[in-house]
Amino acid sequence: MSECAGSIDSIKRVKLILSEEEQLDDQGLTRWELLQVQSCSMPQDLQQWHKLNSDLSDVMAWLNAVMPELEKLQTLQPKITIRDMESNIHKLKDMQRTFNGYKSVMIGVNLSGRGFQHGDSTELRELRENLQSANQKWAQARVALDSWEHRLHQALMECQEFHETLHSLLLWLAKAESQRYMVNIHDQNTDLNILQEHQDTLKQDLQSREREVFCLQEISSQILLQDHGEDTLEAKEKVHVISNKLRLLIRQIAHDLHTLQSRLVSFIQSHTHTSTLQARLVSLSHTDVLIPSVLSQDSSGQDVGRTAPTQHQCKTSTLPNCLFCRADMSNSSPARPFLYRVLRAAFPLHILFLLLLVVACLVPLSEDDYSCTLSNNFARSFYPMLLYTNGPPPT
Repeated sequence: MSECAGSIDSIKRVKLILSEEEQLDDQGLTRWELLQVQSCSMPQDLQQWHKLNSDLSDVMAWLNAVMPELEKLQTLQPKITIRDMESNIHKLKDMQRTFNGYKSVMIGVNLSGRGFQHGDSTELRELRENLQSANQKWAQARVALDSWEHRLHQALMECQEFHETLHSLLLWLAKAESQRYMVNIHDQNTDLNILQEHQDTLKQDLQSREREVFCLQEISSQILLQDHGEDTLEAKEKVHVISNKLRLLIRQIAHDLHTLQSRLVSFIQSHTHTSTLQARLVSLSHTDVLIPSVLSQDSSGQDVGRTAPTQHQCKTSTLPNCLFCRADMSNSSPARPFLYRVLRAAFPLHILFLLLLVVACLVPLSEDDYSCTLSNNFARSFYPMLLYTNGPPPT
């Protein structure tokens, strides 16, 4: 029993020794894995560290340059003219576009800086201070930019020239629309040159105001926001109405000019056709002057005597009257269609062919048609049929 108890104690000691060695091996393996992961992640952290410092330095440099400019704009009084207001709005748009470009950089810097919030090294403390300073300057710059936009809005609503321009443009557009309807482009009695000149003048006047309306539209879309009161909304609606009315009038004037050009083209074509017809009539008149002299020498009689005074009248009359006389004669006796003349000439031949066809149908086809074999003998055989009811008579 004593030997068995000693064996059990020795087995327990061996088991304890083996379990301690396994724990040591597990702890060593865990430390090795942690060191391996840290060695792999160090290049990535280093690359992210350099990129964060580079982006942060770029943002700080830009904020240090833009802050004095924004402070200077805050101290200046907004200009009261529309031209100066337009230049300020262009500058504001450029500034907002630049802010939107650096906004993504600031978001990336703040997201990357979260991985370096823990640590007591000098570099980490300096990084956190620079990041905090960049966020503060960014907030100050955004406040200054919004304040400048608000000041420009107030200056525009207080600008007397802006409201007078809106009112004058509304009156001018109403006058331009009335001028368009003053002349009826479909009136055939009005000269085309006068209509063309009127529409061209009106179109040039509209196009000259197009740049001014575009400037007002750009100002209103950038400065006049809907949440700034009823006056702002009213001014914005006026600008919208002016812009739409101007575009509509320009399209209507362009359509009128196109209609006038179509009328002018049709007039030129008809005038060219009339000139060609007059040239042909002139050539025919010269031919008619030569024919009566030949007829008076070579023929005599009632017909020649009847035509001679007519030709003499044509020779003694003026050339325009002869042309109109010739045109009236051609209109009074228009030429008949060619198909009608062909049918009228071929009508006797058609009648002759029809008669020949009828005669040919009446002539019998063979000599058997002349015999009596096909004649009707029913009348001669009717009475014998009544007498001999039981069959044919005996022969």
